[in-house]
Amino acid sequence: MDPNTNEDEWSDEQLGAALKRLDEMHRQLRALRTTIPRMIKPLTAPHDSPEELFRDFARAAETAVGEVKAFRRFRNDEKSRQALERAVASSKESREGITPWKATEHPNAFDPPEDEISDVVKDSEGAAINIQKGP
Repeated sequence: MDPNTNEDEWSDEQLGAALKRLDEMHRQLRALRTTIPRMIKPLTAPHDSPEELFRDFARAAETAVGEVKAFRRFRNDEKSRQALERAVASSKESREGITPWKATEHPNAFDPPEDEISDVVKDSEGAAINIQKGP
């Protein structure tokens, strides 16, 4: 955000970028719901040896830790914090027109738009943040 711009007056471009960031954060957070099931999946599959079981479980746990770290990095990024702060402030200013959102009304809501992935899934340093989709 431009420091010379009044915080309450965001441009359409800033609002659009913030909305894309919040949408991506929501998609990533929903993907994290499957982290534990994906992490313990190797424990339920047959393995030829205890070493193979351990290797598969360790790999799944490492992936899960990476996904959580990536989400935290994205969530704590300066642009994400600004978008969240703006959303909270805006909803406090006026609740008019804000209704509960239902995922059943938007079946493709969690599919990332192909043309926006590279712009949205990067933190402020430009590092890519990849969250594995559910099972």
